[in-house]
Amino acid sequence: MVFAQQFYAFYIPGLPNCDAGGEGMKVRNWVVVLVVGGLAALMFANIPAEAAMSPSVKAVDVSISINNSYAVTRVSEEIVNPSGTAAAATFNFQIPEEAFISNFSLRLDNRTYFGQVVPAQQAKEAYDKAVSEGRNAALLASRGKSMFSYSVNLKPGQTVVAGLVFEQFLRQKDGAFVYSLCLDNSTFGGSSPSIRVASAISYSSALESLAIQNYTVGTSIQWQSAGSVSTSYQASRFSCRGDYVIRYSIAKGAAAGTITPYYDGRDTYFMHVFEPGVSALGGSPMAKQVVFVLDRSGSMSGQKIAQVKTAFCGIIRQLRPEDSFDLVYFSSSVSTWRGSPVKASKANVDAAVSDMKALTAGGCTNFNGALGKALDMIKERENTAAIVVMLTDGQPTSGVTNKNTIRSEVRSKNTLHTPVYCLGFGNDVDFPFLKALSLESGARALKISVASDAADQIKDFFGTVADPLMKDIGFSYYPGAETHLLGGSCLYGGSQLVVVGRMSGRPSMLSIQVKGADRNGSTGFSASYDLSRMAQDSMVVRFYNFARINELLDRITVEGPGSALVREATNLSVENGFVTPYTSMLIDIGEPRPADTAQSLIGDGAPERSMRPAASLAMPYGSELIPLALFIVLVAAALRRRYQGGL
Repeated sequence: MVFAQQFYAFYIPGLPNCDAGGEGMKVRNWVVVLVVGGLAALMFANIPAEAAMSPSVKAVDVSISINNSYAVTRVSEEIVNPSGTAAAATFNFQIPEEAFISNFSLRLDNRTYFGQVVPAQQAKEAYDKAVSEGRNAALLASRGKSMFSYSVNLKPGQTVVAGLVFEQFLRQKDGAFVYSLCLDNSTFGGSSPSIRVASAISYSSALESLAIQNYTVGTSIQWQSAGSVSTSYQASRFSCRGDYVIRYSIAKGAAAGTITPYYDGRDTYFMHVFEPGVSALGGSPMAKQVVFVLDRSGSMSGQKIAQVKTAFCGIIRQLRPEDSFDLVYFSSSVSTWRGSPVKASKANVDAAVSDMKALTAGGCTNFNGALGKALDMIKERENTAAIVVMLTDGQPTSGVTNKNTIRSEVRSKNTLHTPVYCLGFGNDVDFPFLKALSLESGARALKISVASDAADQIKDFFGTVADPLMKDIGFSYYPGAETHLLGGSCLYGGSQLVVVGRMSGRPSMLSIQVKGADRNGSTGFSASYDLSRMAQDSMVVRFYNFARINELLDRITVEGPGSALVREATNLSVENGFVTPYTSMLIDIGEPRPADTAQSLIGDGAPERSMRPAASLAMPYGSELIPLALFIVLVAAALRRRYQGGL
């Protein structure tokens, strides 16, 4: 009240004080109420009203179809604008690392508009033009390999349904397949919509087990046959329990693998899944040499080095006595633990763990020296597999720092074709560089999120390469086929290799031959398949083109973004409707709308998250309430005149 009294004493002189009697007190009280109420409105009305009236996701429906490891996920989100003004909203959606978005749609005013896959720059320009001309439009763009955003403009009180489809191939790991759907509150703009998640899983082999993780309560599972099962989960209000995970296993097929064909009227496509059991490959895993290359530069200090220590102590105790290992530490300089791999005896493992626990971080990053030293330590041993596992968070800052030179030297040194698995930490790491190094050696790279579960991520990764069953694998097919391999040239326990191919015409028979080496020496498998008697599956064509695009993107990582490769990847993505780093998905509805609802853009062409009309965005915070403030002053002045007139 003191502030209010000072306000009217300063701005409206002549009003009576408390000693002026009852009439003066009434006038004074009215002014106090108006001032305090007006100030409260100015301070608080804008924030909760905007939050309450922002466009939000009201309902979510997810349909998952898994057909012989090829998964298609359809997501439908009902978005509501409850406010009385037009608004624009942007929503993010995370998909699995190896998935591609293949469809995007908007349903509004009883019509459905489908996105068109076009080159990324062309999509940006078309979106900018549509917005500048006052048309409703939407742009779905990549924010990296697995993060996408889409934006939609909504009229006052309008409801739209956004549809998203993404496709992926599920790899078998540790004897099981894992499908994971990212679910968290940020996916739905912070709202808690009703949600339904349904899946249909079918295989030509029998399904042995299936379990739902994190959302067990509320999920029903129904078995239709030995190779077919469906699940359903629903809740009236979404409550995040982590990712929605389906984990299942299937029965082993023939040692030479299983074939799924499809004839499209011109060519024959096939998918070959190769996953012989341990019993068919020497009876037990191959002995292995492992050289761990550990970054101990200054940027690894603190949580990162602690997580590496925790993970390493768990990994090294998984080695079998017949395995051998060594450690390479690097910062500005490079040092080794023993100088060459030693047997994984209990005494050696305990000594390595003790040495690792005493490790400290400091200095620069001699990347090239460390990796070169590790490859020099690998010795050729018959019937033994070898791998290099490198853990780093930095970029080369000491010794050879040119990344192309490093890659060239690594290729020259890696005469035994040892797979180099690179695990990159943090946001500063040059992950495309690590990925190129791994791909050139027939391995893969993994980006480790620096979170509380980083140590678990490292241990989980090592579990996928802990049991080599067969190395130096080669596939041949008759009649000849154009093929694409998903995976490297090494088969590990609990995993599989998949080849997709295309043959001209419609041959009735397909013969395959697989050669490689297991713990007992050279080995191989061969078989013939009568395609005319096998069930056809059109999914194979989709998967074939999916693999072609993946291979092109890997080549771009290794060879650089040359115009020919980028053009081929872009054309293939547009032709098959896949959103990649080189393509986006555009919806241009073409309906004019008022200019004051035009959406602003950020530098890369992505819609900026805006929950207020563009006209109000140009005004300072709280300016919508200026008329209210003026009204308060005018009423107070009128009361002053009334009082003075009554004297």
